[in-house]
Amino acid sequence: MASVGLAFLKEVVLELIQFKEERMKKSLCKGLVIAVVGSFMVAGVASAALISGDISISGGFDVLEDGNSLADAIGIDFSDDMFVVNGVETGSVLDSYIDAWETGTINDFYFTDVTGDGKVLWEVNGVTFTLTTLTVGEQDSTSLFLSGTGYFSYSGYEDTYGEWALSGQTTDASTTLSWSFTSDASVPEPATMLLFGTGMAGLASMNRRKRY
Repeated sequence: MASVGLAFLKEVVLELIQFKEERMKKSLCKGLVIAVVGSFMVAGVASAALISGDISISGGFDVLEDGNSLADAIGIDFSDDMFVVNGVETGSVLDSYIDAWETGTINDFYFTDVTGDGKVLWEVNGVTFTLTTLTVGEQDSTSLFLSGTGYFSYSGYEDTYGEWALSGQTTDASTTLSWSFTSDASVPEPATMLLFGTGMAGLASMNRRKRY
C-alpha cells in the first residue's frame, strides 16, 4: 500500500510541475507577442515621411523687458504677430507648401516659456515650428541673439527636429527693431529599438510577477 501511495504522490507532483511549466511558456509567448507587435507598430510610425528643408523668416518686434533697453530683454513681442517668409530651400518638403514672401503668424514668448514641453513659435500654411530649447547668446543695447532646437510639424509627416537661430537688432537710432529667424530640418533618431527595449522590459516584469 505504501508503494502505491508514493507512486500516486509522485504522479501528482509531476503533473503539477508540467502544469506550471506550460503556464510559464504561455506567459513567455504572450510577452514576446507584446514586444514584437509593439516594435512593428513603432516601425510603422518611424516610416512616416520626414520634413526636409530650411526656412528664413523676418519681421519687426518690441522687447518684453525688465529694464529700458534690448540688453534687458526677457522676451519678444512680435509686431502684429506676423512674419514674412524670406526664402525656403528649393526642392525640399517645406518648399512644397511654403512660398517666399508669404506671411505667417508668430507667437510672442518669454525666454523662460521654452521648456521641454515645447513652445509653438510660428505657423504658415499648416506648417508649424515648436521651440524645445533656447539659449541666450549675445545680448546688449543694440543686438540680441537666440538659438536652440525645435521641430517642424505638418499633417501626414513625422515631426522632424532641427536647429534654429533668431537675431534681433536696432535698425537705426530710434527704437525700431527688426528680427530674422532661420531653421533647418534634420532627421530625428529612430525610436524602433527604444520601444522594442521597452516591450522586452515589460516582458521581464511580467515574468517576475508570475514567479512571485
